[in-house]
Amino acid sequence: MRKLMSRFWDRIFGTVERQDWLDRVGDPLEAALKKTFDAGGPVGKKAGDFLHGTWFGHPLHAALTDVPVGAWTTALVLDVLDDTISRRRGYSTAARHALAVGIGGAVAAAVTGLADFQHLSVKQRRIGLTHAMMNTGALVLMTSSYMARRRGNIDTGKALTRLGWAVMAMAAHFGGHLVYQQRVGVTKADERGRPGEFLPVLPVGELREDDPRRVIVDDVRVVLVRHAGRIYALGEECSHMGGPLAEGEIVGDSIKCPWHGSHFALADGRVEQGPAIHAQPCFEIRIRDGQIELRRAERGRELPAYASALPAGAPGAS
Repeated sequence: MRKLMSRFWDRIFGTVERQDWLDRVGDPLEAALKKTFDAGGPVGKKAGDFLHGTWFGHPLHAALTDVPVGAWTTALVLDVLDDTISRRRGYSTAARHALAVGIGGAVAAAVTGLADFQHLSVKQRRIGLTHAMMNTGALVLMTSSYMARRRGNIDTGKALTRLGWAVMAMAAHFGGHLVYQQRVGVTKADERGRPGEFLPVLPVGELREDDPRRVIVDDVRVVLVRHAGRIYALGEECSHMGGPLAEGEIVGDSIKCPWHGSHFALADGRVEQGPAIHAQPCFEIRIRDGQIELRRAERGRELPAYASALPAGAPGAS
């Protein structure tokens, strides 16, 4: 049964991903969203970071979707209790209030989802657009249910709630596919491996000031940066969408991704500006016999100052 369901959903998702007619809606929507946020300048950038969840350390859209899912499921359960136990215990009224909470949460989730939509690839946009249309349909049905209940049409409201919940559940499958199969909102930084032996990667004299350099450590791409007389090493694949940080630029004490403009602190990889949410992995550094040597740092460990400092007299030191 599980294999049958897996094949069914794989076929559904594959079919949607091939629907290029969705691009006639998705492409203009993506362009309009980018134009809107760009027009806001620094304020628009801060608004985008807030909606992405950069400040939260977790995709804000994913967190907010729990509100309508939980509230509307509660309304569905309360309707069942109202039908099977007693209509005198206030279950119907409680269900109406739960619907209202879910409607508010759905609107907030939709706004954050739109902010994320502008950074998706073509196939991701097709799935995301279908996900959004289904959720919009669920929102319309739940709002109609709420209004019907307010007018006293309880049975109509219950029927609309059940239909809306079914549509929401279908939409949730598409959202899950975006996260778990297409890895939207999941860090793209290469997190493989644990701290091991230091490995030589580059002669220190070949690393120029503020000129990011890509090297490989145990099959993991790393970006080396010499800045203000110090050397830093971060995972080279941007945690947001996998952009090549070695092709980025140094801005202050951070490195800027060339794809979507996320800024990561050179010292510890933390996100200084979104849309990225997840920090970059860091690497410990030492210099021996004129060679820069690296090994992966433990997660959450603050690197000591000497680990990234150019020793006095080393080639390229300032």
